[in-house]
Amino acid sequence: MTTKTTFTPGPWTKHRRSYADVWRIRGKDKVLIADDLFLEADANLIAAAPDLLAALKGMLDQPETNAAYDTMMQRAQAAIAKAEGRTP
Repeated sequence: MTTKTTFTPGPWTKHRRSYADVWRIRGKDKVLIADDLFLEADANLIAAAPDLLAALKGMLDQPETNAAYDTMMQRAQAAIAKAEGRTP
């Protein structure tokens, strides 16, 4: 039997804790994904996880046309920018 792994739906967002330079990640409906992250870079990467997964799945699901390739590349670039803490 095959089981499907599910996770909290995105988007996931990072938030700085009010009392310290510590980060937490929240998902849809403010569900706590991760807490007490000391490096903002780690928070960026974790928050980008649903976007990165969707971009990669999209690359595999699309036919190889110029328009589809451009769309896939834009999604991948946006996901990478989020993971690196940049605005795409």
